[in-house]
Amino acid sequence: MLNHFWGNAGYQLSDLDADGVPEFATRDDSFAYAFAAYAVSRYPIAIWRYDGQSMENVTREFPDLIYSDAYRHWQEFERLRNSEIFDEPYTDDTAYIYQEYEQAILAAYLADKYLLGQEADGWQRVVYRRGDRDQFFAELSSFLSETGYTDLP
Repeated sequence: MLNHFWGNAGYQLSDLDADGVPEFATRDDSFAYAFAAYAVSRYPIAIWRYDGQSMENVTREFPDLIYSDAYRHWQEFERLRNSEIFDEPYTDDTAYIYQEYEQAILAAYLADKYLLGQEADGWQRVVYRRGDRDQFFAELSSFLSETGYTDLP
């Protein structure tokens, strides 16, 4: 019997590449609470396949889906910066009330960029000017390493 922990994300079972073998499309639940409260945590895409004995992470086999996910996160980040999500105007001030939300979006975005092999481009695009920038970047880099994103082939 095989058990796989999905976390709160759950999954959708579908044949994403039309090869007759269904994949489990989900989100990487390790991002829950990593940079923000659960309600504002954001998650990169994760795709798993059962090979008859174990679950295999095959996310990188679906670059179009990863790209779409990264684009969705980036668009949400742009809407936040343009004050289109909340009534509170966006600022670069360290006391910005949606700072965790911003960090959660950027973390998921960068994870997707690592999955695409575009981590350098991802880091160049990230705009984060708060006083805790160095600390946030160090924590994010460490988290991406601990969760295996920096070790991907």
